[in-house]
Order: sequence, then structure tokens, then C-alpha cells
Amino acid sequence: MTPLCGHAAHNSGFRMPGDLVGAFALTGGRYAFIVQALSRSTICRFPLTRLQAAQLRQPGLAQGLLQVIAHQTGQAWRQITRTDLLSLAQFGMLIKNMSIHHKKQNLSTTEFELPMPRTDISDFIALAPGIISHLIGSFTEKKILIFGNKTFRLLDHHALEHACEALN
Repeated sequence: MTPLCGHAAHNSGFRMPGDLVGAFALTGGRYAFIVQALSRSTICRFPLTRLQAAQLRQPGLAQGLLQVIAHQTGQAWRQITRTDLLSLAQFGMLIKNMSIHHKKQNLSTTEFELPMPRTDISDFIALAPGIISHLIGSFTEKKILIFGNKTFRLLDHHALEHACEALN
């Protein structure tokens, strides 16, 4: 996602199928980001008036929406505050989050596509693009994952957790 401001674009996050985008506009009436699809996508536009009407029929809807917004806010905050952490941990956390997302969607947690280019990944975790290639090589060498074309195959969840420990 790219922030709406007069500055150079910065990738501030990746959203996956089923994720909520645009929720921050609920409070300010204005979107804080520009969203760009990296592959064929389907969106469901949900105007605020329809959300308010749905909330009358489904009182738990607001609670669920708040939980999603809080989770996304927490993810954004963790990303902002972890720029000084080890690059191995930053990259590992990206892979771990993708695996967790796939689990929530009842998809494979060990084999999935990486739809974004390495330049977007490097921008997102504030590393030079060449370092991303080095990290992929390092994870492959440590037999944590195999990367082919745009597909990851996660071989060792425990080793991935260990690589992410610097973030906890």
C-alpha cells in the first residue's frame, strides 16, 4: 500500500485475499493509502451507509470490524518500529505472516506464491533490493525454504520461527 501524500511512494504493507483495505477512511472520511493490485483481484466495495445498516441487523459486525482494524494497526505499528532489527528477522517475519494468512484462508502454509516483486519487498522492510536476494539465498542455504520463480516452499517452520525471534 502506498500512502497518499506528496512524498515519494513507500510500500507500507501487503494485503492478501480476504483482507480488509480502506478501513482507516471510516474515521477520517479519507483514504490514507493507495492500493495497487499485483495480480488479478476482486474487490467488494462497502459504503459506510451500508455498513451502518448492516450493523443494525448484525450487532457483532462492528466488533469484528474493530478487531480487524486493531490487528491491521498493530501490524503497521510493528512494521514502523522494527527498521533497526536484523534483516533476516524482517524477511522471516514477512514469510511467516504470509504463511499465517494462508492458514486463515485454509490454504497451504508451506507452499505459496510471492506476488510482489523483490523491489516492493525491499521497500517494505527498508532494505536494499540486493539484500532480498541474499536473504532468499541464506534461507535456502539454511534449508528453511526453497524459492523458485515466484513460489516459496517453506521447509522448516521451527527454523523460520527462530529467524523471527529478534522481533519478539
